[in-house]
Amino acid sequence: MNDYQQPDLWSKELNAGNLEPLLQCYAEDAILFATFQAEPITTPEGIRDYFTGFLGREGAGVLFDSSSIVHHSLSENSYMSTGLYEFFYRENGEDIRHPARFSYVVEIDSVHKIKHHHSSVIPA
Repeated sequence: MNDYQQPDLWSKELNAGNLEPLLQCYAEDAILFATFQAEPITTPEGIRDYFTGFLGREGAGVLFDSSSIVHHSLSENSYMSTGLYEFFYRENGEDIRHPARFSYVVEIDSVHKIKHHHSSVIPA
């Protein structure tokens, strides 16, 4: 397999501020271990609330380190993507940046849906 559509689809929608298409990147039963939340998010409503909050920040976005991204085929209809990215936004006139690491488990049906997304800030 070499048709790894995530994380490109996800980052495109997040950076454009497109909430609904961003949410469509996730499977109905997806689990999100979010960068800025302590508890796992296990419902579509929870994922919606999380990204509504993040996208509500001024200038919110993500920048992937493309040289760090690695894809592993898990089966004919699933793969894992891992790597590094940096979240950014403006707060009180200041640019805020959070370097982080991620892993996705993606299931392929007619589209590439994220089943499991883990993201955590890189320790200083």
